[in-house]
Amino acid sequence: VRLKSIPNPKRAYQQFVPWSYHQVYAQIKAFQPDLIHTHDVLALGVCGLAAGRRMDIPVIGTIHQLPWFVSAYLPDFPGLKPSLEGCLWKYSGWLDSQCQVMIVPTETIAHTVQQHGGFRTVAISNGVDLNHFYPRSENLSRNALICEKYQLDPELPIITQVSRYDRFKDPLGVIEAFKLASKLTPLQLVLAGGGASDDPEGEAVLNEVKQASNGAANIHVLLLPADANRTINALQRASDIILQKSIREGFGLTVSEGMWKGKPVIGGDTGGIRLQVINHYTGFLVRTPEGAALRTRYLLHRRDKLEEMGQRAKRFVGENFLITRHLREYLTLMVGLTSGDVERISVGNA
Repeated sequence: VRLKSIPNPKRAYQQFVPWSYHQVYAQIKAFQPDLIHTHDVLALGVCGLAAGRRMDIPVIGTIHQLPWFVSAYLPDFPGLKPSLEGCLWKYSGWLDSQCQVMIVPTETIAHTVQQHGGFRTVAISNGVDLNHFYPRSENLSRNALICEKYQLDPELPIITQVSRYDRFKDPLGVIEAFKLASKLTPLQLVLAGGGASDDPEGEAVLNEVKQASNGAANIHVLLLPADANRTINALQRASDIILQKSIREGFGLTVSEGMWKGKPVIGGDTGGIRLQVINHYTGFLVRTPEGAALRTRYLLHRRDKLEEMGQRAKRFVGENFLITRHLREYLTLMVGLTSGDVERISVGNA
């Protein structure tokens, strides 16, 4: 059963469900599920919790954001951010206590949640149906057209970061790393992304990025629409190295995307990037612009290492982060919950 929903005109692939609490509950009751899995922390999620209690069936919750993802966008008034975080953690604690299991994308987030409530968490990293997002490998002619469209020099190496313009993605640090690396190694940088309509800082960060690039010919700042999948695909395939120099990250889908295309990734040493970038094996983990610049120059001057690392990266995604592994772990957890043997079942990051 799929309830009718309305597309969000401000964000691609997001839907609103304009159903009341009682209507949703009636649909759940009529469907008679064996368990409930909720991703929503507000009305729909609370409805799922109530249905689970009344029908005496297990409820699984998934945590997509921690409180500091919300508080980071508040004005810098004394005491405001910790006060909001405290309220959100209390609400999260109540929500978690109503579920048999809370799913989180990494062990780091699992540890953080447990510190704030001690509830049972299971780390199941994202699984990506990459063929769904990118139905086919773009041919070389399309990659060349993309380079021409965005005035990229086909004779210079390309390093690319794909992300929204957000301080957590550290685009200014990426520009600094590029400037350091390009002093000794000719190359060009592509920053490709967009801003979310619910991110009040997005435009400010984009303006800071443009100012930091200062019109440099070899820094290409692209503002792309949310559905520019094929353009991003071609940019990643045309690149020599993929960057994801986040300072905070949940999972980091763009890391898997780049690795699946056979590219080594230089990523921030944080969150889910650590799961994907095995240091010195599928890429490099860095904490500073200087570190990112050093690793960029190292790979560009050792093409054999670059190619070898890229192939290992692609194999690693195929073995660990495709949707088949993701579904296997979800189904294992669900079987354990419905059979009452969840304590005997081990799931988590492969």
